[in-house]
Parts: sequence; C-alpha cells; structure tokens
Amino acid sequence: MICKQSPFTYLNDIAQTLSDELEHGRLAHAYLFDGAYGLGKKTMAGAFAQAILCEDAGHSPCGACPSCRAFAAHTHPDAVTLRPAEGKKSIPIEEVRLLIQDAYIKPFLGNKKVYTIQDAHLMTVQAQNALLKLLEEPPAYAVFLLLCENSSAIIPTILSRVRTVRFIPAPAGELKEFLKDKCAKEDLDFVVSCSGGSMGNALRIAEAAELKTLREEAAGIFFSLSCRDETKVFDAVQFLEQNKEQAEWILDFWMLLCRDALYESCGRPAYVLNQNFMQEIRSFSSHVTQKGLCRMEEHILTMSQMLGRYINLKEAGYYMLLQIWEEIND
Repeated sequence: MICKQSPFTYLNDIAQTLSDELEHGRLAHAYLFDGAYGLGKKTMAGAFAQAILCEDAGHSPCGACPSCRAFAAHTHPDAVTLRPAEGKKSIPIEEVRLLIQDAYIKPFLGNKKVYTIQDAHLMTVQAQNALLKLLEEPPAYAVFLLLCENSSAIIPTILSRVRTVRFIPAPAGELKEFLKDKCAKEDLDFVVSCSGGSMGNALRIAEAAELKTLREEAAGIFFSLSCRDETKVFDAVQFLEQNKEQAEWILDFWMLLCRDALYESCGRPAYVLNQNFMQEIRSFSSHVTQKGLCRMEEHILTMSQMLGRYINLKEAGYYMLLQIWEEIND
C-alpha cells in the first residue's frame, strides 16, 4: 500500500483503493479528500503524493530513490503545497494564480507533478473559479489533491471534476485501542466521546493538560446552574467569554453532561461517560425532568451551530444559558 498499516480500518481501505488506482494506471487528475479535522487527510495525501512521484513504479513509495529522498526532505521541486498564509483565514485568487502558472511548467525530476491544496474549503469563490479552469483542461502530468473539511464550501463545478474520497470518523473501539497507551484509563471514554471520531482531536484532548483543567472548570460551572441563583447564569456567560477559543469544545462537553444526566435519570448509570463526576451528575439529574434534559441538549446544540456565524457570544450565550437555568429551576 501507499503507506504503512494503520490501526484504523477506514484509512487502510482508502490507502488500498489509492494504491490500486496507482498500480493499475487509473489515477484521476484531481482528488478531493473530504472529512473533519484530524481524520488523516494530510498524512494520506503526503503518502499518496510520494507514491505518485516515486521513480520505482509501483503502488508504494520505495523511500530510496532520489525522488523519495527529496520528498522526505521537503525539497522536491514537483511536490507543491498551497495552504492559507499564516494568520489568514482564506486562500486568495492571487495564490491560486501562482499555482496555475507553475502547473504549466513541466516536471523537473520525473514525469509527474503533484499539487496539494490544504484547507481547500478556505479558497475564495474567485480562487475556486480560477482553479476550475485548470481542472477543466489540466496538464497530463499534473495531479491535484484538494484537502477539505467542508465540501459544501466547494463550488459544484469543481466537485464534478474531482474524485471524492471520504474520510469518516473512526469507530470508538478502534480509537480506544489506539489511545490505550496514550491516555489515562479513567479518561478514555471521555476523550473518545469528545473526539468526534478524530484521532487528531483525541490526541490533542488526551495530551493537553489545560483541557483537563478546563474540563473540571466547565463541569463546575454547568452543575452550578442547578442552584436557584440567577447570577450563576452570568458566571457561566463570563466563563464562555473567557474561554471563547474553546467555546465549541465546552458546549460539546456540556451536551455530554446532559446526556450523562439523562442516562442516570433513566436508571442506566453504566452508560455515563463522565464517571468521575457521578455524584454531581446524580444530584443534577434530580433537579430536572428527562424532557427538560432533552430540551437543554437542544439549546446547547443550537448554540453550538450558531458559533460559526454568531458575532455576539455574550448575547447568544446568555440566551442559551438562561433557557437552561429555567429548565432546571422552573
């Protein structure tokens, strides 16, 4: 295969498919690797690009030829990567135009050139339209790898000209096996549940001491809403504002706590993920009905969906948290 055996079945399946296409001469001129952060798109694209450029024709890179050595040293003239500039949140048309100019220069080392566009969903519409013209009539030697986390941000005319490869969340069982030597046993279920099936997210959560501290603080803030003290709502809003970079993570964690409280309320404590908060969860679930817990989860989910487009975090957070407080203290 184009890369070593992975502990994740979906990555092995993708690697085998790409290896077969390379070995049997069925390469597409453009691929879209579509999936959430941390699912292995960048690693797979690197292995695939190296295999395409390898001078030892086959389905996997040899690692020894001049091309493979140059690729490993990040000095290969025929491996070009485009990504958002540091501090920027988009890829402008000017950057894509430079790529297009380079694409019409023939390969230096072999008979192929590989262009990898990371975070392709961040290309402006103008940049995508410029790239479209290249994809419509690409040079025979060029292969384009577009990596994206949100294919709905890619214009339909590009989607119709690429071969889409879906990167799906890893099953919980495979993630647990992957993390068993990298994570404390008591935190394993929590890390897996918060990761969204992403090995990248799972490793970040498992290794980040500040997230463990934040977890304790977020739990304390959430459980404090069961007090009949409306000032706790303002404390929770302030907490969200102070940790706005982690707001999405905090909301996901609060949804898990709602779910845990619902499991406890239904008499299924074994299903509770955050067992180290069992006493607090039991007390919290006694203050709110099962329907109320479901509505609370819906409020948090709505807030989470608004994060990407809602400018005033304080206002949105207050509205959500007040609804939650009222569900508990009605």
